[in-house]
Amino acid sequence: MSRWGWQQNSLVTVNPADKTYKLTYEYFLLKHASHYVLPGARLLPVAGAFTDLLAFRNADGAYVLILHNGKETEVTPVIRVGKRQLSLTLKPKSYNTIVLPG
Repeated sequence: MSRWGWQQNSLVTVNPADKTYKLTYEYFLLKHASHYVLPGARLLPVAGAFTDLLAFRNADGAYVLILHNGKETEVTPVIRVGKRQLSLTLKPKSYNTIVLPG
C-alpha cells in the first residue's frame, strides 16, 4: 500500500515507522522476466492443471518458463514443452525460471 493509502502492485513496500522494506512477488516476477525473456520473445499459451506460470519463446528459439509456487508447501508440477516433459519440485513461496534450448 502506498503512503497515502492507495493499494497498488508496488515492487517494494516500505514501512516508514520501523524503516524496513519488503520486496514483493511482483518484484521477483519482474526480475526473472527481465533477465531471461529477451527482446523479440513471444508469450506462449499455457494449459493444464498447473497454471501459475508464464511461458515465452525467445528469438533464438529457447523456451523460458517462469513458475510460481505461492503455497506454503512444495509442489511438483509436470510441465510439457513440445515433446519434452519436466517434473519440477518448486519450493514454497518461490519463483522459478527454467530455460530450455529450442
